[in-house]
Formats: sequence, structure tokens, C-alpha cells
Amino acid sequence: MAKPPTGQLAQTCLMVRNLDKTLALYRDLLGMPVVRITRRDPPARSLAALGMHDSILEIFERRPDEIPLLDRMAEQRVGIHHLALWVENLEELGTRLTAAGYPFTSPIRHTPNWLGDALNVAWIEDPDGVKIELLEYCGPAEQQA
Repeated sequence: MAKPPTGQLAQTCLMVRNLDKTLALYRDLLGMPVVRITRRDPPARSLAALGMHDSILEIFERRPDEIPLLDRMAEQRVGIHHLALWVENLEELGTRLTAAGYPFTSPIRHTPNWLGDALNVAWIEDPDGVKIELLEYCGPAEQQA
């Protein structure tokens, strides 16, 4: 990996209840490449790193004794609102996601000009309720009439 530029996001970390269930979504359905998966017996944590070496989604599995704490923390949660991932063929992906139990939380929306690009946008939630914005690139921004 080359030295990343200052200010570039390096990683995002999720704490999850079930690593396998989370991998089934992010890796298997959304196509995020695996950088590393490390399985450990408690009290150590199992973890996975997905994405690319210079921009990682780090996933740690909570230990069973920590789950009640997670439930209390969720009520007071302030922080990351959502993750956004680039995808292809959003309609076909939506069919596979729905079949796997992750239906879109709103219909696909076309955005003709988002920072100079035209996008299709949809949303789902992961097994722990993290919002995921799915972005399909459609080309350069469309001219407004």
C-alpha cells in the first residue's frame, strides 16, 4: 500500500452481536472483499476487516456478556448515522437482499446530481440496525431542464 494522503478516511469500526450474520450481509450479499478474518475464543474477540487496505470496514464481535450493555448504549446512541457503499445493479441486488431478509427501507430513488454524479440510492439496515446507504453510479450529473 502506498502512503495514504492526509485526511483520507482509514477505517470504520462496527461492534456486532454476530460476526457470521454480519459477514453474510457485507461480504456475501454486498460484495465487500475480505482483507482478514480472525476467529478467537472468548474472552478475546473475533474480528474481520473488509474493503481495501487503505479503507477498511473493521468488524468486531461483542462477547455475550457485553450484549446487555449494547442494548443500553443503543438508547443513548450519538455518532455514526450510516455507512455508504458503492454497488452495481441496485434492482437485482434488492431482490437478493430481500430474499435474505434485508429489504430496502425505502424505494430506490434516482438522484440526478449528487456532487457532479447521477446516482440511484436505496437504504437497508444490517443485523444490528446500522443504516447502510447503497449507491449505484449512473454517470455524470444530468442537466436540469
